[in-house]
Amino acid sequence: MILTRLIAALVRRSPQPQAPQLRELLARRGDTGEALAALRAAHATARLEGDLLEAYVRILIDAGHRGEALAVARDAASARPQSRESWFSLGLALQADH
Repeated sequence: MILTRLIAALVRRSPQPQAPQLRELLARRGDTGEALAALRAAHATARLEGDLLEAYVRILIDAGHRGEALAVARDAASARPQSRESWFSLGLALQADH
């Protein structure tokens, strides 16, 4: 529940929160399931962008949800073709899918 509130606060506070620190915190605490649920909810409300999108895709991949990571990344690259993070996330997802 703490991570859910942390992720919600990050999403509200900034369009590009410090996702690498969030991902590191999750790795140390092992709360990937809770984080994934919160990120999915945040993404359903408003498409994640920037570093938070990249962290979401990485967490999906790490949790074994490669197909979902690929779908999220493809959608992001299609919706925001000018975004470097969208294309980088798509590359990560494609690489993980093979």
